[in-house]
Amino acid sequence: MSLLCSLLSVGIEWAFVFCFLQQTFEVLSDEDAARKNSVMIADPTSKQKARDVDKVARKLFPAAFIVFNFAYWLTYVFWKPVA
Repeated sequence: MSLLCSLLSVGIEWAFVFCFLQQTFEVLSDEDAARKNSVMIADPTSKQKARDVDKVARKLFPAAFIVFNFAYWLTYVFWKPVA
């Protein structure tokens, strides 16, 4: 009897999960449809600014990562705690 009850409770839980996911995806698909139907006018200068920021970020973030790692490992290897 307890096995039947546990199987029934698991089935009910999965039914709730399925309903939740189904409703979530329906809402997301409605938002996507609304977004596709809306007309967005993009400013060409803002697109160029975004491209410029991307170009700088492609070089700046890896460089900052390398500098940080270099400083970290130098500190890690050569740090002598004061007694």
